[in-house]
Amino acid sequence: MRRARAETWQRADFTGSHSHGMTQAIALAGQPEQPIHGAPCVVPPTVMVVDSSPAARETLGSMLVQEGFQVVTAAGGAEAVRMTLQRHPDAIVLEMELPGIDGLGTLSALRAACDAPVVVVSAKDDASAPVRALEAGADDYLPKPCSMDELAARIRAVLRRRRGGTATSTTLHVGGLELDFERRMCRRDGIVVPLARSEWRVLSHLARNAGRVVIATELLRQCWGPGYQDDLQLLRICVSRLRRKLGATSRSGPIRTYHNVGYALEG
Repeated sequence: MRRARAETWQRADFTGSHSHGMTQAIALAGQPEQPIHGAPCVVPPTVMVVDSSPAARETLGSMLVQEGFQVVTAAGGAEAVRMTLQRHPDAIVLEMELPGIDGLGTLSALRAACDAPVVVVSAKDDASAPVRALEAGADDYLPKPCSMDELAARIRAVLRRRRGGTATSTTLHVGGLELDFERRMCRRDGIVVPLARSEWRVLSHLARNAGRVVIATELLRQCWGPGYQDDLQLLRICVSRLRRKLGATSRSGPIRTYHNVGYALEG
């Protein structure tokens, strides 16, 4: 039976009371699905969980199995790289507090070993931690405790983005918007939204990275140039105007703010 949807993932929630069932669930997730006669076998994505705590690996692994993923686990950086080369996971959930090779070192090693998207999770109470992780190559960052719903949604989002890859289509549908890159035009509900040049550049860059948090300095460099990378107020004003034109606010709409980090286009 699925856990309550409100369940959050945090170290204080990790218990061993159902460890046998959790271990079985993770072990079964590593086995190929048996095809139904006359129907194709659909193999779910494999997610690797990297965490130094055995209880954390079991609990999160069991939750992800319930969300429809296959799961492999690693206790540290060296094992994570080895498992990546052996199992080729589709996505990685990386806890930053690791013994030996720390989280950032592990992230760099994983980036050198594979191109699987990495969702970093951390309980660090440090405003610069998300920036460091994203600049080191993480595709997304979540502070702990976080809801299982949100973590699973983030994993699915980075998988969709990666599978979208280098599509050559000039039109993209995301967050209820239609972006025509050839005509540099945005439509919402079929109606053209008039955008200034800077607003179009910001929206199109977010759209090409939909589902990923784009750090503010990256947006400023890409949309205005290297000389503007520290002008955060310029970006805030532009995003505020963009939201108004899209009929949204900072609390609603497809553009989500990640305080002291950047923005993401979701939906």
